[in-house]
Amino acid sequence: MKSLFITLRSVVITLSTLAQAAVEKEAFTEAHFYELRKSEKVILVYVYATGCSTCAKQ
Repeated sequence: MKSLFITLRSVVITLSTLAQAAVEKEAFTEAHFYELRKSEKVILVYVYATGCSTCAKQ
């Protein structure tokens, strides 16, 4: 079970890294977010906290 968790975590981190490189980064606005939701496309919202030690390691 532990190895499955580690594998899944690795996959998520890898996909997140690839997704970040593949898309344009834009500042969040609520209006634009709702506009994108109406388009029915996949939306990736990257959230982090500058004071988070886990976020800093990624």
